[in-house]
Amino acid sequence: MKTHLHKTIGNAGLLFTALLASTVMWGQVTLPGTSPYSENFNTTPGATGTTYPTGWTSYNGTAVDNAMTVGNATSSGGANYNYGSKIGILGSGSAFVPGSIVLRLTNTTGKSNLKISYDIIKIREQARSNSFDLEISTTSATSGFTAVSGGAYASGTLAEGTVTNYTNIDLSAIDNNTGNVWIRWKYDEISGSGSRDGIALDNVVVSWADAPTVTTVAASAITASSATLNGTLNANGTTSAAAFNWGTSSAYGNSIAATPSSVSGTTATGISAILNTLLPNTQYFFRAVGTAGSVVSNGAGANFYTAANVPGILTVNNPGIYTLDITVNATTQNNNPAVTTYAIREINGSYVQANGTLGVNPVWRTAAQWGTITVTGLADNTAYTFGVKARNQATPAVETSFSADVTASTLVNTLPTLTVGTIRAFGEVCVNQFSEVRNFIVEGINMTTAPLEIGPLAGYEFSETATGPFVATLSIAQAGGTLNQTVYIRFAPTTTGTHNGNIAIVGGGAPAVTIAASGTGINTQSTITTIEAGALTAATAKVTSEVSAEGCSTVTERGIVYSTSANPVIGGTNVIKVTDAGTGIGNYVTSLSGLIGGTVYYTKGYSVNNGGTTYGQELTFTTAPVIAPIATDATNVSHNSFTANWDASEGAASYRLDVSESATFGSSAPATDLFFSEYVEGTSTNKYVEIYNGTGAAVNLSDYRVRLYSNGSTSASGSANDVQLSGTLANGSTVVIRNSGASLYSGTTTVVASVNFNGNDAVALYKISTNANVDIIGRIGEDPGVAWTSGSLTTLDKTLVRKASVISGVTVNPTSGFPTLATEWDVLPVNDVTNLGTHTFSGSIPSFLPGYENVTSFGVSLPVSGLVPNKTYYYRVRAVAGNTSGNSNIIDVTTVETVAKVAQNLTLGQPVNAITMYKQNNVINVVSSTDAIQSVTIFDLSGKVLFNNDNFNAQAIAIDKLNNNNQVIIVRTVTVNNEVKTQKMLF
Repeated sequence: MKTHLHKTIGNAGLLFTALLASTVMWGQVTLPGTSPYSENFNTTPGATGTTYPTGWTSYNGTAVDNAMTVGNATSSGGANYNYGSKIGILGSGSAFVPGSIVLRLTNTTGKSNLKISYDIIKIREQARSNSFDLEISTTSATSGFTAVSGGAYASGTLAEGTVTNYTNIDLSAIDNNTGNVWIRWKYDEISGSGSRDGIALDNVVVSWADAPTVTTVAASAITASSATLNGTLNANGTTSAAAFNWGTSSAYGNSIAATPSSVSGTTATGISAILNTLLPNTQYFFRAVGTAGSVVSNGAGANFYTAANVPGILTVNNPGIYTLDITVNATTQNNNPAVTTYAIREINGSYVQANGTLGVNPVWRTAAQWGTITVTGLADNTAYTFGVKARNQATPAVETSFSADVTASTLVNTLPTLTVGTIRAFGEVCVNQFSEVRNFIVEGINMTTAPLEIGPLAGYEFSETATGPFVATLSIAQAGGTLNQTVYIRFAPTTTGTHNGNIAIVGGGAPAVTIAASGTGINTQSTITTIEAGALTAATAKVTSEVSAEGCSTVTERGIVYSTSANPVIGGTNVIKVTDAGTGIGNYVTSLSGLIGGTVYYTKGYSVNNGGTTYGQELTFTTAPVIAPIATDATNVSHNSFTANWDASEGAASYRLDVSESATFGSSAPATDLFFSEYVEGTSTNKYVEIYNGTGAAVNLSDYRVRLYSNGSTSASGSANDVQLSGTLANGSTVVIRNSGASLYSGTTTVVASVNFNGNDAVALYKISTNANVDIIGRIGEDPGVAWTSGSLTTLDKTLVRKASVISGVTVNPTSGFPTLATEWDVLPVNDVTNLGTHTFSGSIPSFLPGYENVTSFGVSLPVSGLVPNKTYYYRVRAVAGNTSGNSNIIDVTTVETVAKVAQNLTLGQPVNAITMYKQNNVINVVSSTDAIQSVTIFDLSGKVLFNNDNFNAQAIAIDKLNNNNQVIIVRTVTVNNEVKTQKMLF
């Protein structure tokens, strides 16, 4: 029962294995490019391996069985074996009878004269004799096999270890096969009984001859009816037949044996074949072919055109006075195909063109295109000789020699005839002007006495002489017969643009002829340069321009235009035109006045001629900033109003007035915390920052840090960028901190690493106890480029000094830029450290009369009303243009008492006081007629106090303490009765 079950399972396994055989692929061998392929099994499976090399498979019957077993002469089980780097089979009653070892080749394309060599070794000698025969198939690994002659093997009674050599067994039946090829050694029974022999395979070598190598070479000796085909053939060790395929298409269709007809050896040998009876101007295709056995090798395809036949003679007839007819007919074509093209030459070298004229270059046309063509432009009563040549369709085309010549003559001319020469182009000429005079010659034969008429053509004038007169249409009397007339012409355009056309010439009974004329009318504008533009003061400037060329017409106007917007032109919005008194070419200077101070202006020179307006390049200039005006005494003083007055400031567009009840325009207030009072962005490492304490009490500096935010950084990390201060700063005092390399200031300083800024780095004063900034210069987190700016103010290479009125720093990082630069800082030149170490602090909160802060006025006075009687008020004024000036000097004015009080004083007969101020011998004298003088204050125009004394209490005062600087000063006098007088003088 076990035996039966075992056999059933075994048969099922064999069936399953057989089913797999039709689908399982065990690789394949692709033969190398050069012979041979060999396998000695030393690597795979080697001495002890159990796998087959790629492309090798073992079959148990028709089932794949690659379960290799390592064996030797004592091995007795039916299996496929590795007999020590040899593969083999031992059959048994249930396995490998039959069996086989199969080599699968991808193909044998291009391989000829295939042969195989191998060794068969008898491993185990037993009673039965077994075969191990060589077979081949192109069908599959298990079918379609045929025995190979000379490949039979019978083990018989050969002794164990006997090696049988098989050498160069012919496999030519599978030469040049494009599909898979299978080679197998089949193990089977021959005779006897008992145990079976073990047989092994080793040292397999497949060899072949390579297919011929064929090269097609360009055809030679090509004529209209013959050509030599060329190529090379390398037989690659075989003997190969040599030939050529050829025909009128790439399908060829014809074959011709080459010379030599066969080639042997391993070197390239030249082969050729001569084709005759070819058609002219026809494309032929060919390739070289080598055949070795069944292997055919083709060279690359090539092609050539045969030459055209030399044309036959032309037909030349139908002569006219100036013409001849030429026909390209069948005789001319001389059996060339219709696609052949021809060029017709007159014997003197000119070629007939497609339009019938004679030209320098050949024109190639088919016979159908030429047909019969009339050659024109010939001379009368003249013999002309013509020939024709053909060319084929090759690239480049091959031309034939010329045909035999044919000669014909034109007829004698007995008709009136005019001929005319040519005129050189006139080029560009200004409208309403004349070109240089040129001429052309009109010739005639057989003329009647009718006059010669020339023209008209717009823009051109004609004359019989070079000096004129010139007219639009010229009539010349002539006597008939032969004519040779010189005509003079000039270009006289009245409009711009091209004036190209043909001038008609008729007369003497001859047909009209024409002569081409060309020229261009132009009306060029003038050439102007804006040379220089610069401001002189806040309200004046000078612009220099030059007209260097007038163009086609006289410059009738010149001047400049200017505006506060770029690209000013005449008639533009807010553009002012200033016309110069002169005209024509030359340099001129334009003076400008009434400008606005501190403003950028754009200007151009302009000039006008008939061609239009031309502008020079645009230049800019910036007027000087307006300076503070001088405030003068109030007028129209009443009990509740007065008129504030001031002198005009050059270049001002408007003014801003402040009125206050405080002489300082503010009320006293301490600083809210420490703040930066000065910032020095000097050359090289000359960097300083000054911190001021105006809080009213001493401050511990260790509660503060100075932080540097470089190049738009949002953090000040690191010891070089975030430095804690130390020490105590007294009220009203400053501390100056500096870069270690700073050397401009000789006062007391403290070196702090974070003072290492440029004009585009933010600096902050940070208070530790409140975890907040108490002042910021610039904007943290912003890189403004080279500097922060506001109008003409900048943080680059400047010293910034905090205004005295500022009582607190910037505690909130600005949203953009440095908005307090213009409002809280005075900007001084680079390396100015004259203010370091001290800070002027007014400690006040601005205070203005309601409705009178920064009031706009476009004049030099402004009424102030709604006041209280007998009260002192103060006013100051600023000029506004492209910039806003500083404040003027301060004027105080006291409203009068009520009308009743004034009347009372007049009734009492109180005397009226008079104050006189004058300069004598460098001494300023102040004299009061009745009241004692309490104080005298002297200012310069910037508001700086030059002298002050509040305790004179005298009616006559002489002041000799001032240096005479030849400047305008303001003297302000106040009496003990509070009468005020202000006067300007030059001192």
